[in-house]
Amino acid sequence: MKVAQALMQQDLAHLAMSINSRTASDVERALNANTLSLDDFMALISPAGSHYLEAMASRAQALTRHRFGNTMQLFVPLYLSNLCANECTYCGFTMSNKIKRKTLSISEVLTEIEAIKIWAFLRCCWLLANTKPKWAWTISSKPSAPFATR
Repeated sequence: MKVAQALMQQDLAHLAMSINSRTASDVERALNANTLSLDDFMALISPAGSHYLEAMASRAQALTRHRFGNTMQLFVPLYLSNLCANECTYCGFTMSNKIKRKTLSISEVLTEIEAIKIWAFLRCCWLLANTKPKWAWTISSKPSAPFATR
């Protein structure tokens, strides 16, 4: 079971109590584990874990270097839409921001992908604003299919 799934099944009061009861030895065990469990995760985010931030950062850096090497990968954001009904203070797409709103058509997305390819970016991140985005494709229509050869 993934950590997120396990956390969603927990009672919040019980979860808070469980996190706050973690000890330094729990944190040290988590830092030395090959695979982290939900208990390990709770130890790392507990108040006891705050004394081990350098050790956590070192382990995270070592794991990142092991998986990806000494590389930097750039992602090009492709905003499919900037329509939004939320009021997030940090976001430029917030509903009260008086900007021109646009949702790209499939044809426009294909044009954008061609431009991204010219720049030789290998990775593209599709982004939609809003908690309930509206766009021409549904998840079941597999939006990546038209772009497999792009």
